[in-house]
This record gives sequence, C-alpha cells and structure tokens, in this order.
Amino acid sequence: MDTILKLSNFEISSSRFFYAIPLKIKFITFFFNIFFRIFTFLNNFSFSQIVFLRKREKLNKKIGKFSIIIPCKNEEENISLIFKEISENIKFDCEIIFINDQSTDQTSYLIKKFMKMYNQIQATLIDGPGEGKSRAVNIGIEMSSGEYCIILDADLTVKVNDLNLFYNAVKNNLADVINGSRLVLKMEEGSMPYSNYLGNIFFSKLISWITNVEISDSLCGSKCFKKELWYKFEEYRKQNKINDLWGDFSILFGSAYYGFKLIDIPIRYFRREHGQTKMNRRIYYFFNMLGICLKNIINFKFL
Repeated sequence: MDTILKLSNFEISSSRFFYAIPLKIKFITFFFNIFFRIFTFLNNFSFSQIVFLRKREKLNKKIGKFSIIIPCKNEEENISLIFKEISENIKFDCEIIFINDQSTDQTSYLIKKFMKMYNQIQATLIDGPGEGKSRAVNIGIEMSSGEYCIILDADLTVKVNDLNLFYNAVKNNLADVINGSRLVLKMEEGSMPYSNYLGNIFFSKLISWITNVEISDSLCGSKCFKKELWYKFEEYRKQNKINDLWGDFSILFGSAYYGFKLIDIPIRYFRREHGQTKMNRRIYYFFNMLGICLKNIINFKFL
C-alpha cells in the first residue's frame, strides 16, 4: 500500500484501528471495540484500519507568506528584544501580528514605538479581549494575511531564530502541523520548574495514548500550521465545548481527530530573562488540562 501511495504522490498522515471483531453482537462488539482502543497494543489484531492521506507536493513549490502570531500581556521588557531578534534572524517572508491582551504596563506603547523604528518589518498591533492566550491567538490569526501561521510566545524562552526551523519544515512539506518540542534538546538551567517538567511529561504521554500520535511536548507555545487549519481546530473546540485556556490542546487533539500529519521539531528552551510567567496557577491549569483530556478520551476511545 505504501508503494502504491508513493507512486500516486500521497503519504499516510495518520491512521486509526477499528472493529475488534467483524460481527455486530449486542454489547459484546461494543465492549471489545472499547477494550482494543484503550489497550492500544492490541491494535494489530483489529479487523480494519482507517488511514488519512495527504498530498506529497514538490519541494520546489513556492510557499506563501507566514504570519508570526505573538500574544502579549505585560511584556514591556521583551518588546525591544523581539523586534531586534526578528530583524536579525528571520530568513523568510513574513508579517508580525502582536496581540496586546489587555496589558497594564507599556507593552502597547512600546510595540507602536518599535514598529516605527523597525519600519522594514511588516507589523500589526491588535487589542486582545483579555480572555487568555487562546482567544488572543484566535484574534491574531483571524486578522492575519499569511498562508501559514507560527505562534511565538512573547517571553522569548524560545528564540526567534528557531522559527526558521518551522519554515524549513513547511518548505519541505514534512507535516501539516509542526509542534515545537523543548524536551529533546538540553534546556537552559532554571528555564522550566521541575513541577512543570513533570506535568508536561504526564500530558505528553496521556495525549499520545489518547490520539495514537507520538507527542513529546504537549505544552510548547510554538506551533506552525496553515491558517485554514485553525478553523478546523476552532470547530473541534466549539463542538466539544473545550475550555482550552492556552490553545495547545485544541491544536493537538484537533489535528489527530481530522487526521492531519503532526510532527515534533526539537527547539532550544531558555530561561525567561524579563517579566513574570503567566503559568502561575499550576493546580488550576493542571485540572483544566486534565478535564480536556478526559473529554477527548471519550471522543477517541468510546465514540
């Protein structure tokens, strides 16, 4: 099958196994199907497999403009560094969309100031609703004009230079969704509290089990995808009434549900130099994320 697909210029983006037994027996068929989905090592004994295909486009195809989406809330000390790194490191055609999410400091003022100083950068400032990163990113993507979107956190714990890795992945058509992974390469000392590290490992393993898609970093804010895919992620979030405060889980679960090909790209993770982390209500966020995962267990394992 792989050979036929390659000759037809297609590849498998993801797959799912269905039907433990090929007969419809009341209660028994349902029980075995659920049992096989929960214990995924039994998938090889399933009687059917559904595969999602994606077109393998030529590598020399010219790709469209990128929109770098940067949600900001009280990040005044990082704004000048963001503009400096973008002007020095970005090697592809892009626009920058800043979403000032109801900051109480000079974030908005400084963005406007540096937009004038770095007038060679195509930058736009939008006011966010103050409802968290996910909703700020949504507004930024809605207002963007690029064919592809890259999300970048304003704390610069992921450096701007690493965005070129996402661009190269898109240029070489490696996947539909590129997820940054901070847990492959060695992190700068003090960049991630140990409790956050353990939580990230826990949710990465849990999401990988739910979706049957290997994910090594579930909470990295840096992600890249075609703009048109965002509407599918939003559709999935709304249909399942998911209260995703950060937006990462909607992208990961939505990608798996619709069969988009997702890969991890190792990136460097650094200590925040300025400002305060927004991940300060760890217990609340843990249970929020756990609730999202429980909803998706039903979608992927029981329906």
